[in-house]
Amino acid sequence: MTQRSDIRVQLLPHERAVLRKWNATPDVQDQLEALAPDVEVATIKLTRVDLDWLIGDLNHAIVKLDCDDEDAHDLCERLEFILESGKGSLRAWY
Repeated sequence: MTQRSDIRVQLLPHERAVLRKWNATPDVQDQLEALAPDVEVATIKLTRVDLDWLIGDLNHAIVKLDCDDEDAHDLCERLEFILESGKGSLRAWY
């Protein structure tokens, strides 16, 4: 059995809204739905595979579905950074 390596990813409300709209990963949707909507910074756990899928979902939305949402572009870039660095905190990004 392989060990699941989770990366704790902090998300702001507008980032969570982007993921709710464009993400097709059930485990991520479940985590997002469990979060209180009024929380400013929420943390979910993602594997590198989850991150790869989310990046793919966002890229698909941007390229194939004509998503011109700046938040989607920014989040895709941030998720790529998290995938490369393993750092999911907002402090690491900003």
